[in-house]
Amino acid sequence: MKKKLSSSNVKSASYDKNSKTLTVTFKKGDRAYDYKVPKSYYNRITASASPGKFVHKNLKNLPSTRVK
Repeated sequence: MKKKLSSSNVKSASYDKNSKTLTVTFKKGDRAYDYKVPKSYYNRITASASPGKFVHKNLKNLPSTRVK
């Protein structure tokens, strides 16, 4: 599942339930990062009024893999 987000910083978020991976794609440089997190993180970022603030507060310090 993938969702475009209304954000000045975050372009989209997707979640793969099999690998339990949240992929966040940023607008600047079209960069994307994978995070191994529960699906609740996907639900929260897609419902957030500010996806960029969500990333900064909840994902920034988690291990991630750059995929793009």
